[in-house]
This record gives sequence, structure tokens and C-alpha cells, in this order.
Amino acid sequence: MTTSLYNQYRVQIRFLASIVIIINIIFLFKIFTVQILNHDKYIQSLNEETVKILKKKGHRGKIIDRNNEVLADNMQKFDFWVNTAENFDTLKIVSIFSETFNKPKQYYLDLLSDKTPYKFIEENIEKFYCKNILLSIGEINGLNYTRSEERFYPYDNLASNIIGEFNSGQATSGIEYLFDEVLSGDEANVKHRKLDNGEIEYNDTLIAPGEDIVLTIDLELQAILENELKKGVRKSQAVSGNGLIVNPYTGEILAMASLSNSNPNKHNHNLNFYRNTTISNSYEPGSTFKIVALAAALDSSLITLKDSINCENGKFILKNGHLLHDHEPRGQLSISDVFAYSSNIGMAKISDLLTDQQLYNKSRDFGFGSKTGILLPDEQSGILRHFNEWSYQSSKSIAIGQEISCTSLQLAMAYSSIANGGYLLDPIIIKSIGNTNLSSNNNRVIRKVLTYETSRILIDLLRMVVSKGSGSNAYISGYDVAGKTGTAQKFIDGSYSNTEYISSFASIFPADSPKYVCIISVDSPDKSNGKHWGNVTAAPIVKNIYKKIINLENMESDSWANSENIDINQNLINDDYMNLDVIPDFKGKTLKQAIKASNKIGIEVDPSGFLGLVVWQSIEPGSIINKKDICKLKIGN
Repeated sequence: MTTSLYNQYRVQIRFLASIVIIINIIFLFKIFTVQILNHDKYIQSLNEETVKILKKKGHRGKIIDRNNEVLADNMQKFDFWVNTAENFDTLKIVSIFSETFNKPKQYYLDLLSDKTPYKFIEENIEKFYCKNILLSIGEINGLNYTRSEERFYPYDNLASNIIGEFNSGQATSGIEYLFDEVLSGDEANVKHRKLDNGEIEYNDTLIAPGEDIVLTIDLELQAILENELKKGVRKSQAVSGNGLIVNPYTGEILAMASLSNSNPNKHNHNLNFYRNTTISNSYEPGSTFKIVALAAALDSSLITLKDSINCENGKFILKNGHLLHDHEPRGQLSISDVFAYSSNIGMAKISDLLTDQQLYNKSRDFGFGSKTGILLPDEQSGILRHFNEWSYQSSKSIAIGQEISCTSLQLAMAYSSIANGGYLLDPIIIKSIGNTNLSSNNNRVIRKVLTYETSRILIDLLRMVVSKGSGSNAYISGYDVAGKTGTAQKFIDGSYSNTEYISSFASIFPADSPKYVCIISVDSPDKSNGKHWGNVTAAPIVKNIYKKIINLENMESDSWANSENIDINQNLINDDYMNLDVIPDFKGKTLKQAIKASNKIGIEVDPSGFLGLVVWQSIEPGSIINKKDICKLKIGN
């Protein structure tokens, strides 16, 4: 039913309805175009205006020693900035930065006087030094920060030849390089919100981190090894040196040092500084290799300790006319004394009892001439030619450690087989990766190298070398050290040098119940002062290492009445009597002891140095504790 009013305005109503319908159609078409046809285009445009997409990686995994001391970590660093074109709290900003960084207030007032959207006040600041600012930043109008992450090595160059370096997204050496993929966290695109003022509100979405790697290295033993090696090399005026400490029953590397190391925090781009010469440098081992021919002859029952050999008063001409000589002239010697006095002539005559194949096979059994397979980059295999390539003299030369080369690691594993009763083991440097334990003893035995009886004979002979023979400078009264010196001319440009030597000492300690095998190799000590001999240069280094270990572990002497005056550590802070309200006296304590004590009382310490004992502290002992205090410590010898 229609009305007169409708009839009067019918045309206008229909026209208006048509307009509404057309507008709706256009609007719906526009929605369809935006939502369906051009959806991706408009989403991209919206994102460009409101979203910042950045690649983000999960945290890089840590590298940790066997006692959970972090050797490689990730350090957060902060840049603080202000948009000085807008309102900000000048007085609060100036005050907190002047107090934190000990700079005049006028310095920060001058910085803030420029009108710019991004005025940086302090950059590249470690979290440790700006904690108070981060805690207060929400209460300070206009103060902003951006955060970045860098690889950080808490102990600088300590163990750097093992750890390697990671810098600017690239791993260059060591564990960092070999396990780069394992250590690296996942990578993903993360959306961050753009604010109206142009600033970015960062999204703290967590990305899966890389796996942590736990090494078999003991940081304290590593520090002892590096410190004593440096002192010994310096004293002998040598070019360089390397060494390692091994657990002979597990094959775990407890310490491994090369003096061609560098501080990875300083990003030295010369990769030679990161070479791990314990595995990448091979050298003629000299007399330390004499265990091989002796073991082969004993195992084959070709000699017994009741036999003796004429050592020709120090000079012996071989059938090919080559003159073989000893360091000191001696006549008839027992087998024990041949080894104790390191007679080349005696060992050459023992090698004559063996076939070339027997000596070659025993050398291979001990692991010489092939890589150990340790999980570190750039390992060398050394040189052991097949016996078919030997000359008449080769067996005599190899029996005294010539015409063959090895790494310090190969030598350490060979001596470990003597220490553990005759088994050659795989060397282990990685204890675990993430939740995967790699240090299980299962399948770690490569082969049986010699009988248990022969291993005990060799240990007794090595003990005699130290107690009365060529390794006397490794002797520690009251403690049983077994070892063998090596003094080998370097083979340079096709001939043996008369001035450059490798001086070495291979040792087992304690001899009666071995815990450690330690190898020290010193490159080119000063011959002019007689420092090229293994007993003069390398043996004292080993002695000092074991004395430090005795001190560290409070090891009891086999004979306290005759023991040297070794300073057993009496400087431990007694937890039972520590006053938790005052700063303790850290002086005379190790860094580890100081950190343990500071954690107990709830303050932070900021150490400078690592090797030695605390010689200075910034807060006087007995001062009332303020939990915000940071006590600086200086570590020295």
C-alpha cells in the first residue's frame, strides 16, 4: 500500500536508495580488493609503516671447563642515547652518568646540548659497569638504550689455543671453529614494532640457543701449565714451547698450552697466534722415544733387566762408518742404567736385537705416525716411514728418537699407555655437548700396547731416570716422579742443526699410582749457556708444575721426613669462621678462593689478572659490607 507522501517523493527515494546501493557496492568492492585481491600488497605496506623485521640469532653456546668455569661466553653491551629534540630529564641523566663513569657533569651537559633524534651518551658498555643505569632507566624520562651481544673470553688468552676465537659472526680457530655449527643458535626473522616517533620497540622473542660445550680442561691446571711454561721458556731464552697434562686412565686432556697464543678479546687476525702446537707441530722426540725400542725388546723377551750392554766408553762406529756417541762416556751398563743414563749406544745395540718390522710395529702400536683423532683442528700425524723404506741405520736412529717425528699429544698418549698398564687410549678434549656425554670410557681403548708387567718395568726405569739419571732436575724429594728427557737436534734444510734443539721431558706422576702424564717441549733454547739439554730446560718446568699441583691438591708426600718444603696451601678462607657482615681479607688467596668467599657474603669482585694470588683489594678488610659494592682485586705472583 502506498501513500500520497510516498508517491510525492517516490523518485527521490528510489534515487537515494540507488545511491546507497551503489556506494555499498563500491565499498564492498574496495574491501574485496584490499582484503582479497591486494591483500599482500597492503600488508607489506602496513608492515613497512609499523613493523621492523630483523634477523635474530639465538645465543651462542658457551664453552666451559670441567669444573663449570666459563671459558667463552656472550657479553651484552649497551649504547645509551637520548632524542634531544624532545623533552628529557637533563638533571637525572647528567647526574647518573657522571657518577657511574666518573666524568664531569659538564661533559654530559655539552653532549645533550645538540638537538638530534639520536644523541649517544655512552656506547659499547658492558652490563657489569652500567647495572645502576639499567635499573633506573624506567624512571628517567627520555633515556633510551640499544643492546648488542659480543663473544667474551673471561680469562683472556688462557687456553686460547684450545678455545679459538669467534668475532663479528665468524669463527676462526679452535673449538669455536670446529664446532661453529653446534655452538651457533637458530636464526629467525623477528618483528619489532615501529612507534609513531620513529623509535623501535624491540621484541624480546627468544630464539633457540646453540649447545654448550664442556671441555675436559681444568682451568687451574691450565693456568699452572701456561704460567710455568712461560717462565721456563723465558729463563732458557727459547723461541717458544708447548705442553699438556693428561689423565692416563681416561685419556682426558686436563691442560694443553702453546705459547704462540693470543688474547681473543683483542681480535688478533694473525691465525698463527692461535695455532695449537701440541698437535700441529711435529718434531724429532729424541730420547723420550727410547721407551718404544725398550718396550719392544722387553715384550719379546729379547732382554731382561739382568742383562748388561757394553756402551763402548761413549763412542761406537756403526758398520756403515757412522760414529754414534753418548753424552757421557760409560762402559758396561745394566739395561736399567742404559735407560737411566740415556745411552744412545746402548739403545742402538738393543735395536739390533729387533727386526725392523718389530720396531716399526711397536712404534705404530704406541700411536706414532698417525693422527690421534682429537676433536681439534689442524692435527698433524708426524712422520714414521714404513720399514721397507728404512736404511741400515734407520732402526738405530729411530730407537734413539731420530728419523721420526711426533707431536706432543702423540707422546703424551704413548706415555699414558705406560702409566695405565699398557692401553693406548683416544685423547678426549670434549666432555659433553649439550646433554650428550662424550667422555664415557666405553670404546676409548684403541688397543693393548704392551703387557702390564712391561709397563711396570718401564715406570720403574723412568723413576730411576729422575732419581739418579738424566732427568734429575725433575726430582722432588718425598714425591715419586717418573720421566724421560729428550734433547734432539732440529732437522733444518736437510741436515741436523748444531745450534737449534728441541728440549723435552715426558713424565708420569705419581709413579706408583699415576694421576698425570705431563709433556713439556721447548723450542730452540739457548745452547750457548748449555740450556739446550732436556734436563736443564724442560725437566725443571715439569718439576715446578708438579709442585704446584701438590700444593693445589694438598697431596701427601711418600716420605714427609725427606720432602722438600712445599708450601701446602694454608690460605683457604675458613667458611665456618667467616664473618658475613664484613669484607674478608682476600690477600694471599687464589682467585677461585676469593670468588667463592665473595659469593658467600653476597658481594661482587672485579679481578685483574688470573695467575697467582690476590696481592691487592680495593675495599679494606673488615669494612662493613654494602651489597652494591664491587671489590676490585689484583692478581699476581
